[in-house]
Amino acid sequence: MLKLALVFFLISVVAGIFGFTDIAAGTRTIAKWLFVIALIIFAIFLVLGVLAIGAIA
Repeated sequence: MLKLALVFFLISVVAGIFGFTDIAAGTRTIAKWLFVIALIIFAIFLVLGVLAIGAIA
């Protein structure tokens, strides 16, 4: 998930350098959403991991 966000971010930067502003804006939006989804998934797994450690003890 984070790899895709990084790829879309790099595409956005390159497109912005070459003047393709519409493509840069679109890929930037996709990269932001993928990053947010990755953060949400990380937070869910973090909570589940803490709860699992609490259940073992």
